[in-house]
Amino acid sequence: YAHNRSIEGAGVTLAIFDSGVNVNHDEFAGKTLNANSGSYVSAINAYTLDEIEAMGLTGLDLYQPVATGEQEDVFGHGTHVTSMSWGENVGVAPEADVIMLDVYPTTSPDSLAVKGLIGELASMSVDFINASLTGVDYYENSDFTNERPLYEALETAGMGFIVASGNFGLDMTKTFITNTI
Repeated sequence: YAHNRSIEGAGVTLAIFDSGVNVNHDEFAGKTLNANSGSYVSAINAYTLDEIEAMGLTGLDLYQPVATGEQEDVFGHGTHVTSMSWGENVGVAPEADVIMLDVYPTTSPDSLAVKGLIGELASMSVDFINASLTGVDYYENSDFTNERPLYEALETAGMGFIVASGNFGLDMTKTFITNTI
């Protein structure tokens, strides 16, 4: 464990994209998430087509994240991922400042909300982003999916990007940004 080596994450801000977190879990006793934490969906998934038209939202506006209130981890995956980084007993950075970004309005992540939030995080004082989401193929092939500029903005901002490699046996050494773990 990293915290057994006196590396506890104090002064580090970590943003986690996942299915939310159960803050009542024993690993998080006495801890408080960063105020920017919450549930988010993209504008296109937050409003009806009539509302989108009435607001005049077009193009990139539809990527904008919309806060939907308090988060709740109904799948448990976000709690598991968060405990590995921020958990008091098992986390590698139990003293980090954690921003939990629940981007699962259903059983899969809202990829447009993730794109919008990555754009916002690139301009904040975030040290690392964890995205243990399905979709490694999109990351590998981001030239095709127009996500490459988003990841390059993270690299330019000096943020570390932590991704799960999945269970597909993909060669993740072919990533295009150097700050990927």
